[in-house]
Amino acid sequence: IYTMERDAFGIYSFARSSNGHAVDLGNGATFADYYMHVWSGPNLAVVTAENEFADIGGSVSDVATTIAGCLRPGGATPDLLDHLPADGRTDGSEVSFLGRLAFMNVARPAAQLFTGFEEGAAARYQSGEYIAVLRFRDETGVSRSLDEARQVCSESGGVAVESETGGVVEYEFGGHQIFAVGAENLITLRIHREEP
Repeated sequence: IYTMERDAFGIYSFARSSNGHAVDLGNGATFADYYMHVWSGPNLAVVTAENEFADIGGSVSDVATTIAGCLRPGGATPDLLDHLPADGRTDGSEVSFLGRLAFMNVARPAAQLFTGFEEGAAARYQSGEYIAVLRFRDETGVSRSLDEARQVCSESGGVAVESETGGVVEYEFGGHQIFAVGAENLITLRIHREEP
C-alpha cells in the first residue's frame, strides 16, 4: 500500500495495466492476470498472487476488496483530464503526472522539448497518437516553454515550423511529429511517432 501526499490517481494511472479490466473498488481499480491495483484517495494498493493456483482471480479480488475497505476515501481524477478529447481515446490509457521524469515515460521527445509545467495529463488514441495537456502557472510560462522548445529542437537538429494560420507549431524531433498550441495557461500537444 502506497500513501501519497496528494491524491494517488497519478501513480495509479501509471501502475495499472493497459490490458486489465475495470473493477468497482475504491475510486478506481484494475484487474489483470494475477494482480489488482486499487486507488482510493491518497492510497494505491497493489495485490499480487505470487504463483499459479485455482481461482487466482477470486482470491486476488477477495483480498483487494478487504484492503479497499480499509483505505482512505476522497479521491478524484484531476480536472486536467477533462481537457483531453474523449473521441477516439483508448479507455484506461489516461495518465496524470507532475514532473518531467513521469512525462518522459509517456512521450520522451515531447518531454525533452517542453519543460516548466506544473502538472500534465496524457492519453493514447486509437490513431496511435498521444495527446498531452500541460498546465503552467500562467501565460508567461506557456510562452517561455514554447520558445525554449523551438530553441532545443533547433539546436538538436530538429525542425520547428509555425503554421501559416498561426498558433500551431509543428516540431519534427526525435523521430516524432509534435503539434503544439498554447492557450491561456495550457499547452496542448498532439504527438505522432513517425514510421521507421
